[in-house]
Amino acid sequence: MYATGSKTTGFFAKLHSLFKRSDPEDQRRQWLTARGRIIEGLIIDVTQQGRSVSEKEVDPNKPCIIFYRYSTASVTYESSQALSTSQLTRLKDYRLGSTVSVRYDPRRPGNSFVE
Repeated sequence: MYATGSKTTGFFAKLHSLFKRSDPEDQRRQWLTARGRIIEGLIIDVTQQGRSVSEKEVDPNKPCIIFYRYSTASVTYESSQALSTSQLTRLKDYRLGSTVSVRYDPRRPGNSFVE
């Protein structure tokens, strides 16, 4: 006979959490959040489905990609990222030409994300 109930469920949940794979993007962001530096960046484009869109044209039900630029140590970097669900609720913060906070790795400055 197999045991049932919360003890068994709790055991398997704990076992699963020990062996589940973590998302590399989450790990990268956690590392940058803990050890990265913050610098000012600039939104240079906002796209959905491969075309530039204005804040009013953004469909919050579809992926939205921002392109941004920042400079450190006399080198300019450009990068992009998909906006998270919480970022989509603050679309006005990511308009074309907006200043944003960029968190980057001081040893590899091209590794960054917009907060």
